[in-house]
Amino acid sequence: FLKQMKDLALGWLYKDNITLPLKVPQEILEVGRTLPQINDDEAIEGSVNLWLSLNAQALPLPPILRLIPGICAYWNAVKSGSDTTTKLMDDRALYPPHVNCETIATTRLLLLAVVLIHRSNQIINAKKDLSYPSLAHYRDAASHRTTFHNTLLSINSVLTKEKQKKDQEVSANNTCTPLRSNNGGRRQLPLRQLTHGIVPQPLDYGINLPFLTPF
Repeated sequence: FLKQMKDLALGWLYKDNITLPLKVPQEILEVGRTLPQINDDEAIEGSVNLWLSLNAQALPLPPILRLIPGICAYWNAVKSGSDTTTKLMDDRALYPPHVNCETIATTRLLLLAVVLIHRSNQIINAKKDLSYPSLAHYRDAASHRTTFHNTLLSINSVLTKEKQKKDQEVSANNTCTPLRSNNGGRRQLPLRQLTHGIVPQPLDYGINLPFLTPF
């Protein structure tokens, strides 16, 4: 019975001297159009030709996870580094003191600028002879020269020194008096230094992202 079903429904797949790509019979495509699980005729033809190509290979066959469609493999080879940039930013997320839509968007833009600084630093510190076998080898060497985490630490050190220098200049020129005295036993308000009219708030960044960002 199974052989009869095979000859009736799949006989066109087991003919001798099949050349690829194989054209799927129209009656098979018409049956596929009635099934909601099948997207279109191209999905059937692609699956059939992939199956025939695998059967022509020597055993054992490679793991199915390593089979990437041609259009996806081409995109992976020529696409930009947007996915890598997103991964860098998500692994080193900034945590602003006050979280809302505006602060999340602002820190995301700051991280984009930091990624640009990081990539520029890797290019500047690269050796003059860029005779790497492939782009992947260059990226691996660049990651070993300096990581995104180290770039963040360097930027933090530079900005901290600049802030301290600016605070010293403001303190030298500051003639303001405390807003409230401690007379009458009332609690004295903390005296915060302003930098260009803004109270500096510390930013922190984590190793792992514990939440999903909206961007």
